[in-house]
Amino acid sequence: MNRADALGWLGFAHLENGDAGEAVDLLDQSVEHWSQFRARPAQGGFRILLGHAHLMRGDVDRAARLAEEGLGFTRDTGYRLGLGWAERLRALIAQRRGDRLHARVLFEQALATFTAIHAVYEAARTRLLLGELCAALVCLPTHVFADCARISGRHAQFCQ
Repeated sequence: MNRADALGWLGFAHLENGDAGEAVDLLDQSVEHWSQFRARPAQGGFRILLGHAHLMRGDVDRAARLAEEGLGFTRDTGYRLGLGWAERLRALIAQRRGDRLHARVLFEQALATFTAIHAVYEAARTRLLLGELCAALVCLPTHVFADCARISGRHAQFCQ
């Protein structure tokens, strides 16, 4: 278990440093080891991080599959930090696929999850991503954009 954990967190460090290739290699090994132990929260969390690494490499479909798998593991086990990670990854995938309104909903779900468990750093990261998305949403009906304008701190441009 120590090896699985070390591989996973080292992969996470590479992911945070922008080295998706090394992160994929390490996180893939970690997920494989954790699956042998049937440690579902760890399997879910590291699958989600592996999904982030694949998204960084441009493999949106694989990232989406890993996000859904990780979501299942984290939801089933009540691992709420992992649940927030899954929601945020799903938002990033929706955004990459051009579904910005769905991405907004998913970012808000992730933010609510992180806020509920007092994961301040993760909530702040999610607020930044949500703010960037909302700043990019222009010419939308007022009821859709109002919260985005408040979150991003920018003035909204509305369709007339």
